[in-house]
Amino acid sequence: MKFLFTLLFIASIANASLPQGNYVLKKIQCSNGEDLKLGGKFMLYDVSFDITDVDIKMTAIAKSAKWAPFKLDCTQVNVGKYSLIGDNQYEGYLAVDTVNCNAKAWESILRKQLFGVEEQGVFTYEVDGEELKISNPDTVTPYSCKKTGSYPIYIYTKK
Repeated sequence: MKFLFTLLFIASIANASLPQGNYVLKKIQCSNGEDLKLGGKFMLYDVSFDITDVDIKMTAIAKSAKWAPFKLDCTQVNVGKYSLIGDNQYEGYLAVDTVNCNAKAWESILRKQLFGVEEQGVFTYEVDGEELKISNPDTVTPYSCKKTGSYPIYIYTKK
């Protein structure tokens, strides 16, 4: 009986999976419910998140708005690996791979404030239809959520 229970448990974990595909960041919400604004008065961000069976890749593109007094065009790519460890949890990392901007000064600024970089850790994910939420209370990049004692929840929509 114990063997059968163990076999069923292993089978249920094997069937659980982080939903593979291409996603677009809808918003970042702090665990206290506050929404974070991406970009600023003169900057716009587009963030994509691609998931395969063991690899993850995040691409953040920052561009200046048409009315901005400066020209900004930067792309940061983070890559990592993950493995499922339980129901709605995976362990993995997301490390910066490349940072390219239209000017070296922008690259220098971006490298000091990397977006979405995560050290090895345990992440919780939730799937609701076409929406994927990912969070880690021990995040290394808390952004503005740190001020409120909360942590970011990344909310993605499937492309």
